[in-house]
Amino acid sequence: MVAVAGAVLPVWAQDVDDVAPVDFAAVSAAVTYTVDAANEQITASARVAVRNIGLPDEAAVSDLSLVLPTTAGLSISAPQNGVPIEVRPGELSADFVVWTIALVRELDPGRTAEVVVEFVLRQVGGNRVPSATRFNPAYVSFPALGLGDAGAGSVRVIVPGWFSTRWVDLSGSIDEPVPYELGLAQIYDVVEVGEGFVAVVEARHDESLERRAETLGDTDVAVEFASWPGDGSWRGLIADHLEHLIPTLESLIGTPWPIVGTLEARESNSGLVHGFGGSFVRAAAGSGIELGPVVDEGVIAHELAHAWFDDRFDPWLAEGIAFWLAVAALGEEDGGDDRPVDRDDPAAMALEQWLPQHGDPAVDHYGYAAAAAIFDRTLTGLGATGQQTFLRAILAGSSGYGDRVSPPEFEDWRRSADVATLVNVDLMIEVVVWVLADPPDDLVGERAMTRTTYERFADQAGDWGMPAAVEIAMSNWDFETADRALGAAQVLLDERDDLAERAERLGVMQPVAAKEAFAADTVASALALRAEAVGIASVEAALAAADAGRSWVASIGLLGVDVDPWVRDVEVAYTASDHALATSRSDQVIARINDAGNGGARRLAATGPGFAIVALIGLLFAAGRVRWR
Repeated sequence: MVAVAGAVLPVWAQDVDDVAPVDFAAVSAAVTYTVDAANEQITASARVAVRNIGLPDEAAVSDLSLVLPTTAGLSISAPQNGVPIEVRPGELSADFVVWTIALVRELDPGRTAEVVVEFVLRQVGGNRVPSATRFNPAYVSFPALGLGDAGAGSVRVIVPGWFSTRWVDLSGSIDEPVPYELGLAQIYDVVEVGEGFVAVVEARHDESLERRAETLGDTDVAVEFASWPGDGSWRGLIADHLEHLIPTLESLIGTPWPIVGTLEARESNSGLVHGFGGSFVRAAAGSGIELGPVVDEGVIAHELAHAWFDDRFDPWLAEGIAFWLAVAALGEEDGGDDRPVDRDDPAAMALEQWLPQHGDPAVDHYGYAAAAAIFDRTLTGLGATGQQTFLRAILAGSSGYGDRVSPPEFEDWRRSADVATLVNVDLMIEVVVWVLADPPDDLVGERAMTRTTYERFADQAGDWGMPAAVEIAMSNWDFETADRALGAAQVLLDERDDLAERAERLGVMQPVAAKEAFAADTVASALALRAEAVGIASVEAALAAADAGRSWVASIGLLGVDVDPWVRDVEVAYTASDHALATSRSDQVIARINDAGNGGARRLAATGPGFAIVALIGLLFAAGRVRWR
């Protein structure tokens, strides 16, 4: 038996791998698929040659097995002699059949036989029946399989020129082919393919879509529905779900519907043929959601969630949160995937390396399930307030360390872990464990220690805030740098507190220059504190001089003079951070009071004891109207 099968296939096509090839037979095949718009079907023909390449004493080849899409109107012939061929079908899945074709004669080693297979692909069942094959005037999709040994086959697809066509090579073996035009047709040729080649061909004619614009219920959300011809019921089903799901998601996230303008809701089979349920595209020219003809409320909620969490974020974060939101919007208690998620799963990979729809479906299955598990295990128990705090912070691009840290500079895992710490430290640990390919040793422990220092520092700093150098280092998870920056900033806080204590003791208001500079520039803040130390010393010196002016000798020299304005000038200059002026004014106060003391002594020496008695009485009288500091 010779089997021709695919290798890496989407979920709906994975059964193709159940058929194994025979080592001593060589098979080549040329397959042509033609989109027949007039009859709404795809006609296909395959010319298959099988050759027994075994040694003379090895077994003969008696039959050929081909895996083909589910077909209608299958016919098989052997053109070299026209003898009827026995055909035995065996269903692999709803979309594929393995056909066992008994050859006219057994092939001895060295002999070749040729078989022509012709079949028709049509849409089976109505639009609500899952199928990879769709055909209507607006949309055509079908699987195109390569037959034959790897590199020994070719595939040709002929599509009417008015369709816009896209290939998706699910086997990952070719780039999208470039068509050439022949008359009114586009022709795509793929050569040197065979076993393992599976592509999905999508052909669209958007002008044939039935369009209708609506405003959803009591909301102000404008939607333009673009459904397949004759499928108006799809529009009604989708509208009903959008009408209640959008307000539900707004409530869960705590922010309004983010799309400005009209949302296009387009009917498409891309969800099934590409292995995911739908898609959401956010663009300045117009955002759109593509959903399949088989309506699934969970898929709709998931894709709507991407209006908030789209490709601006890493795939694991966008998909994980969208999954969690969809489950929450449907009110389901169990939001996990139906398969247990294990970090040691054979398909496991670090989520930071995961690119959805770019590889083995088993890896995608793991990726979606693991991303969902991160948020299902942590966000579910936070309560509405905690959930909204986290989701809004992620949407705002918060780093968890203030607005001055530019979010695009940092990976989503770091930002998510930091924001998560605000509401649930376990989520931060989940992110590190599941997302990082090679986390540094004891990364979580290092962060916990530095974070403790950070929080203690933040309490002491109060309204002075946190230095930018600390926040940037913390956001980078560079905890060694963060510790150094915190240590340097701690010296400044200690100096600030010492100066604040001195200012409070003197009854003066502390300057704000060091405080204003602290968060943005610790060097400027340090210079401001150094200058402030000079200023507070000037105030202390001026007040000490004023206290010295209380002596009765100095008071005789200051008789009739109010010292208080002199000291006040020093205090005002200090509070205004004009410490040079404060020093100058303080020197003036000291000099004047010293001069007053000298002048009082000279008066006493010149006038004798009588004047001293009169002066003392005058001083006692003046004490009632002169304030001494």
